[in-house]
Amino acid sequence: MKKLTNKQMFIHLNIVVVSCIVALMFIIPVTLVRPLSVNEVSAMQTQTYEGLMIPIYLTHEQKAITLPIEDYVIGVVAAEMPAHFELEALKAQAIAARTYLVHKLQISNNILTNTVDDQVYITKEQMKEKWGIFDYRQNYKKISLAVYETRGIIATYHGQPIDAMFFSTSNGYTEDSENYWQHKLPYLRSVSSPWDQNLSPKYHHQRTFSIPKFYDALGMKQKRDDLRIIISERYPSGRVKAANVNGQNYTGRQIREMLDLQSSDFTWEVNKNKVYIFTRGYGHGVGMSQWGAQGMAKMGKTATEILKYYYRGINLESSERI
Repeated sequence: MKKLTNKQMFIHLNIVVVSCIVALMFIIPVTLVRPLSVNEVSAMQTQTYEGLMIPIYLTHEQKAITLPIEDYVIGVVAAEMPAHFELEALKAQAIAARTYLVHKLQISNNILTNTVDDQVYITKEQMKEKWGIFDYRQNYKKISLAVYETRGIIATYHGQPIDAMFFSTSNGYTEDSENYWQHKLPYLRSVSSPWDQNLSPKYHHQRTFSIPKFYDALGMKQKRDDLRIIISERYPSGRVKAANVNGQNYTGRQIREMLDLQSSDFTWEVNKNKVYIFTRGYGHGVGMSQWGAQGMAKMGKTATEILKYYYRGINLESSERI
């Protein structure tokens, strides 16, 4: 068989992507927003939920694959949330992952990747490497149960799929969406998340920089021996809104990303030729805290209760045909 050139592969891949996205954009919203008419049901008889294939680009392997929606969601839950979590937390994650997928395909023509740029996804082979053969069997069974017990369910706000953001560990509160991405979404509001501190191993973290490395990471030139760092403002959640380093202003998000910190809730100390930065929480802080979801599930809360707590004012909707 003749090997395709990179350009031919790119064209072929985009044809697959566009076809899948168009199908999803026209089929999913109609089912969720209003009942189907007789003509619409007739026209959709061959477009079953099981028949929809999602294109995913595997970055490490540098190839694209297509797979059914629920198989994709299994791979996302396996990658994004610890398999030992409570079933209700896994179910909440499955619904969030499925919702994120539907929302993303509605607003973008770009192919989904298996990275944090979209949602981390792993294949069955990668699950076996991650867990080992013995744990793979029981973990896959548990995650599959969480996915198929929530099959077809997504979170909506005023009839539309939400931007179902989630992250690992809160600092005690989630964050208003506009404080991180500048887009105010009514369902992504700051809420208390007290479970994370006692449960998550990622709640506290420390990074250490030499003075030259610190300046270099912030793109600054070292002009003096004394380093002056001032946190000038924090959001009500405790995350840093603004800081000043030797007269230069930064947002908390900028510092987090430039220094590769786990959270934008940080403090720091300067001792001789070292800068010590201490963070609370892990992730951007917007949407559902995964360790918070685990804490709620351990208290007996259902996936529905978890999702409606972290995503304010939403509904959960289901359809046999999407």
